[in-house]
Amino acid sequence: IMYKLLTKIWIVIFSNFFLIVLIKRLLEFISIDIYLFQILYIVSGLFGTYCLFKIKNKKFIDVWVIIYIIYITLNALASSYPHHWQYVYKAFIFQYTPIFCYFIGRLQIISIEYVLEKMKYPLIFSMIVGIYFYITNPSWYVLMKESQLNEYVSESFRQEIYRLSSFWGHPYYIGYATEIYFMYILYRLKYFNYTATNTLVKYIDFFIAILCIVVLILAQLRVTILCSIIIYIYYNLNNKHFFTNTIKILMGVSLFMGLSLLLLQYTSPDTNRYIIEHVGMLFDSKMYGDRFKSTGGGLDLDTFFGYGFGRYDATAREFGKFAIVDNEYQNHLAELGYIGFILLLFIFVYTFSKVLIYGYQNKLGTAIFLFFVIAAVGASVLSNETQYNYIFWFVVGNLCSLNTKKIDKPIFKFLNNA
Repeated sequence: IMYKLLTKIWIVIFSNFFLIVLIKRLLEFISIDIYLFQILYIVSGLFGTYCLFKIKNKKFIDVWVIIYIIYITLNALASSYPHHWQYVYKAFIFQYTPIFCYFIGRLQIISIEYVLEKMKYPLIFSMIVGIYFYITNPSWYVLMKESQLNEYVSESFRQEIYRLSSFWGHPYYIGYATEIYFMYILYRLKYFNYTATNTLVKYIDFFIAILCIVVLILAQLRVTILCSIIIYIYYNLNNKHFFTNTIKILMGVSLFMGLSLLLLQYTSPDTNRYIIEHVGMLFDSKMYGDRFKSTGGGLDLDTFFGYGFGRYDATAREFGKFAIVDNEYQNHLAELGYIGFILLLFIFVYTFSKVLIYGYQNKLGTAIFLFFVIAAVGASVLSNETQYNYIFWFVVGNLCSLNTKKIDKPIFKFLNNA
């Protein structure tokens, strides 16, 4: 009875995660905080712990994840630095508890499709309103943006602050949510059987896809733009229809680029210049070396145990300290050292080996996993609530539960249609 009750509560909360994010933000405008994020994270953590004991046939990767959790726990308890417990409290809620969603994903209680479908209306509302705010710049929106600036900032930094962000002060909430949902819409457009439903549904999905592209371009989170193209190519890679799908890939990428150029016609010259330079940096190899030096903050990352769990999360900025929020790999090295980094990296490698062979069974989950692994190079996707780390861990659990018994010609099967 208790398990069924916890399951129902968790499904309601988890499947409405973006609605919770939106409601929390709207309540902040009237100075009300009812700890919705904490409820989402802690309920997921508690239910995940319960699910850990419900997994009957535990795999090696399950034990590895448990070791990873134990190491983080010991590291947090053994570390000592200024404001240690304030840091650990935040990291426990927003970085530690989401890991337990892995065990929920292992039980495959609900599908990721069900979760993302529930995002539809709150996200569309946020995207449309976000575009409206971006174009009209209402006074409260300008005030929210200007509060992040000072009189000495460069024009480039000003453009960065004024990226589309909808109700939020920065574009991460809306940008990452849009990218996650965009991968779902691309998945539907590729694999959903529209002949079994109203034809209008396909046109609605296509309109939503265009809306997502507009938001991603104006939010200017480069990794979401890059991954959108990569995932679109991944969905259309098929050994049986290589030529046809190559044409589709070229048409899709051309549509993306064409829409981008069209949007540039309606933005200011400064914004045009910023977008072109910002995206262009993706293809500048020198930029990566400079960026990694900058995001690492000059810290010595050559340690076995790191400097302490939670020490370089976004919480550090609240105390006027340096935070590593633009590279998850560097964040892990800084906080948890080589041991924590290797533990995480093995989870990535193991999951990737699974999707390489069996990923065709869950192409949407595979796409989301690939997105997070790539995004981790440019953002601390597992350390901040703004990037929906609980979705990542839930998907990893799903992928580690893929059926490995019935399969023919497994090598690179993940490129084929299910």
